[in-house]
Amino acid sequence: MESGRRAAAALLALLCAGCALRSGRAQYERYSFRSFPRDELMPLESAYRHALDQYSGEHWAESVGYLEISLRLHRLLRDSEAFCHRNCSAAPQPEPTAGLARYPELRLFGGLLRRAHCLKRCKQGLPAFRQSQPSREVLADFQRREPYKFLQFAYFKANNLPKAIAAAHTFLLKHPDDEMMKRNMAYYKSLPDAEDYIKDLESKSYEVYLDFYTGFSCDVNC
Repeated sequence: MESGRRAAAALLALLCAGCALRSGRAQYERYSFRSFPRDELMPLESAYRHALDQYSGEHWAESVGYLEISLRLHRLLRDSEAFCHRNCSAAPQPEPTAGLARYPELRLFGGLLRRAHCLKRCKQGLPAFRQSQPSREVLADFQRREPYKFLQFAYFKANNLPKAIAAAHTFLLKHPDDEMMKRNMAYYKSLPDAEDYIKDLESKSYEVYLDFYTGFSCDVNC
């Protein structure tokens, strides 16, 4: 697969610099923590693996679609985790009984048990945790913004240069020394109006979550 990516990068440098820029929407415009689309609820790892399989087969539209879905699923999982931790951290703690007041270790242990119970109940009510959970390897890929490496080229092949530019920039922010992506970005910057599309697609990762949290309380008894 690595040789395929090298060949793809070489092709990128050779293709016409006059491709027209089209306006494109960010993949998170369809994202909603409050009402995540039911048709997109699926295991994150399955969506991501399918996207990479389609990428290897040069099925660019299918690859783009599932890479975008996997990014939304990852954000849903991350926001859901943050929501439950914040909700349970804010829950009022009961006053210790007279007997436990003399044993701080038992009070601490009791607090840990209550928090674990709170987190369990919170997660049971959120769709992100009803799916099979991704492996550490897949989560590490998203932490490193690896999906954007594939997205930028798939967007390019689909002639969606605004999104390709944004994806390349988003990846480079995490990997500023990646030579292949630096060459791709240099090419993109040579196009008219390219600067308009240079944006970090992960810069507002928790904005929707924070808006949601202010108007909604998880239904748990801590």
